[in-house]
Amino acid sequence: MTRGERTPVTPGEPQQGEPSKAAPRRRPMVLVAGVVAAAAGITAVATYIHRAPEAEPYESDPAAVAEFEARLWESSPWLYATPVPPAAIDPATTAGAPTVNPRPTSPPPAVPAGGGVLPSDGAVVLPGDSGEEMTLRVIRIANPVGPFDPRNPHAPYLPPRLGYRHIEVVVEIRNTGAVPFLSDVEKYSRIVGKDGRSYPHDPELSATRQLQNPARLDPGSWTEREIVFELKGEVDPARFRLSTHPGEAGQTQEWQLT
Repeated sequence: MTRGERTPVTPGEPQQGEPSKAAPRRRPMVLVAGVVAAAAGITAVATYIHRAPEAEPYESDPAAVAEFEARLWESSPWLYATPVPPAAIDPATTAGAPTVNPRPTSPPPAVPAGGGVLPSDGAVVLPGDSGEEMTLRVIRIANPVGPFDPRNPHAPYLPPRLGYRHIEVVVEIRNTGAVPFLSDVEKYSRIVGKDGRSYPHDPELSATRQLQNPARLDPGSWTEREIVFELKGEVDPARFRLSTHPGEAGQTQEWQLT
C-alpha cells in the first residue's frame, strides 16, 4: 500500500480509535441487575423481621409453666399484686430435710456485766477503771481455726504445735460511753474448759490475726478484735471470759462456747 492510500473499511466494523458501541450497553444491564439483587435482599430481611417468633418448648407445656410460676412466687412473692402461694409441698417429699432456725431480726440487747453466763451471741456493757464504757459482743467462734487467715492473705502461716489446736474468738467492741480507750481488750481474756481450768489467750497468735493495730476508740466508734487461744487437743472449751479488771465481777463477763 502506497503512502496516502486508506485501508478499506468493512461496513459496521469500528475503526481504530473509535469506541465500541456495545460497551455502553453493558452498564445499564449491570445497574438493573444490582437493583434487582438489592430488592431481593430487602424482601428477605422484611420477611424475617415480620415473621412470627416460634414458640418456645415450655410455652406449650402447661406443667412447665406451672412449675415456673411456682418457683417465681417462692423467690419473688412481691411480684404478685395478691400473692397466692402455689400448692403445698407434700411433707413426704421433704422427710429428713434439715431444719434451719431463722436468724433473729436484730441482736439481743446488751446487759450489764456480772449477770451470769451469756449465750454465744449475747452482748454486755463493761465499764473500765477510768469512766470508760464499752459494749462487747461475740460475733464469731472458730474451733479449730486454720493456720491461714482467710481475711488477710498477707498473714503468716501459723500451724498449731503437735497435739494442740487453735481456737479463735472474734469480738465486736463499741465505745458507748463518753471516754476514749484503746481497743486491745483481749489482754484479759481466757477460755474456761469443761475441766474447770482457764487458759489465757496467745498474744503472738492474736497479734498476727489482727487486721488493725490497737487504736484509740472515741465515743461512738467501734472495731473488731481477733483473740486466738492454743489448747491441747483433749481440752474441751466451755466458756469464753473477758474482763476489763480481773477479779471484779462487775467488769468481767463470760459467754458460752458450746
